Amino acid sequence: MSRQIAFLIIGAAFFIGSSTLLATDRLVPSQYSTIQAAIDDCNDGDVVIVAPGTYTGSGNKNIGFGGKAITVRSTDPDDPCVVAATIIDCENSGRGFYFRNGETSFSVLAGFSITNGNGGLYFDGGAIRCRYNSNPTIRSCILRGNSADQGHGGGVYIGEGSSPTISNCIFTGNYARHRGGAIMVYGCSATVSHCTITGNSVLYDNGAIDCYNGSISIDNCILWGDSPNEIGENTSSVYISYSDVQGAWSGVGNINVDPCFVNPSVGNYHLGLSSPCINAGDPDYVSTPKRN
Repeated sequence: MSRQIAFLIIGAAFFIGSSTLLATDRLVPSQYSTIQAAIDDCNDGDVVIVAPGTYTGSGNKNIGFGGKAITVRSTDPDDPCVVAATIIDCENSGRGFYFRNGETSFSVLAGFSITNGNGGLYFDGGAIRCRYNSNPTIRSCILRGNSADQGHGGGVYIGEGSSPTISNCIFTGNYARHRGGAIMVYGCSATVSHCTITGNSVLYDNGAIDCYNGSISIDNCILWGDSPNEIGENTSSVYISYSDVQGAWSGVGNINVDPCFVNPSVGNYHLGLSSPCINAGDPDYVSTPKRN
């Protein structure tokens, strides 16, 4: 091997290693005034960490990752109190996040409460929209009180080749005029696991989840108290397992019983001690490490 080629290889290895070592935490609001400003300054591998508080206005709604493999999270996505206190309030003008640049599973959104999102007239996805082959990881979020007044997917709309993974989220009080008060999957796919979906509604079709010309895999979830019903399919593939679905749904481990939330009227969706959902999930489930 010539000295020049060896130098180029060593240089490339150093560059790759350095890019990993230089991954940076970007803090909102202490370093950046808005979440979008922090994202715009990110390189792949960086982490945007958002302190508890209520975030409103330009730069804190209609937030885009720009195709970057980054994590945007609260200070502790695994602490329900932190998630409840880290609020993106869209003020009924715009949605929380818009994935549209081919994001992969390494684009991670974790640990926010997103409320008062509105997709706007004839637009879909009140809190989050995924399109153009975007496949983000969305976990440990609360989507509450968002709407697609004239569209689909009051909480999340998934379309145009996208395939996100949504886990450990709560969807409640979301509304869509048409399909999917909580989640709408249109012509693509999604994976939903360990989520609580309750109290969502639509004027037409399915109050919790709707899947049209696509596919969705749901496991270890609760779908209860959505109006007018829980889930529907239209020439789609819907796979549900180890879930509590009001009205029943065929599939391995599924049940149809009141989950006995502690106090849903004040947003406490923990399971009461007598809940039939306790120990009713997939017995072979093994928790996977969470990114960042």
